[in-house]
Amino acid sequence: MARALDLFLRPTRFFNTTDLDQGKTWLWLAWITGAYFAIEQMRQDLSSAILGNPQPGWYTWGQPAVESWLVFWPLVALFGCVGGLIIWWIGGWWFNLRVRFSGDREFSRREGRLVYTYSNAVMSVPVVLYALLATLRFSNYADTVTSADPWFLLVLIFPFWSVATEYKGVRARFQVRKWRARFWFVILPAVAFFIILGALGFALMWLTREGVVA
Repeated sequence: MARALDLFLRPTRFFNTTDLDQGKTWLWLAWITGAYFAIEQMRQDLSSAILGNPQPGWYTWGQPAVESWLVFWPLVALFGCVGGLIIWWIGGWWFNLRVRFSGDREFSRREGRLVYTYSNAVMSVPVVLYALLATLRFSNYADTVTSADPWFLLVLIFPFWSVATEYKGVRARFQVRKWRARFWFVILPAVAFFIILGALGFALMWLTREGVVA
């Protein structure tokens, strides 16, 4: 528990004192990250369908998933495994490439993937936990998204904090140059998140105007 608090509240201390490769924690966090992206994809597909632009496969698996927790969670679990593996290799490759761009060319690629995985946990774990709690509060995931629940909006803070966590991890574990690391691990991700949140805000405004969100 203390390590989890360090990861979320004191990331520099966490990355300076923790053996990231000990046990199977990293493996569970990789799965949770895959589950997070599966949930996020369902949210995006639901928004597209509400806006009248359903994605391919929506009526086959997307709509049943957002309308029933009994379909939602098996799909999240399955895509969590597949997505976690893809994110570990491809996302980890991109993370390591940014470490190189930041000035460190001699480092363990596995350690890079581990730092990436633990950093992702800061945004992934709250979203998955919220979805679990939403299972007890709402009849399905569609109701969760369209409820305008303030807790759902609070969860949106964590992707920004994960950017700071990732930067702290990079500075703690690798021999990078400060301003290069800030560019690759703070500025670019923050810009991307602002664009995503802007699109989400626009969608919520449209849904509210159309009466879909109360």
